[in-house]
Amino acid sequence: MLDRPNSPQENYILSHSVIEAEVARGYGLDAKNLSEIYDRSRKDRRGLWRHLDASPPASIIVDRVMAEFAQLGELSSAPADRITA
Repeated sequence: MLDRPNSPQENYILSHSVIEAEVARGYGLDAKNLSEIYDRSRKDRRGLWRHLDASPPASIIVDRVMAEFAQLGELSSAPADRITA
């Protein structure tokens, strides 16, 4: 999906991943909270799964944010610039 490291699409995904992580930290969310928010289960008709299914960049962004929070463990105050391509 990603052409090259500094392509406009990669820049979009990276910047939105950083924003999502910063917002999550601002609300004091941890990996468990995010996994509930980003649950791709279709059991809840109001879930984000529709958006994630329809937008490949959104799925990549969620995967990157979840990977960072999982790597850092519980609630983290580490800067979001740890997210990489």
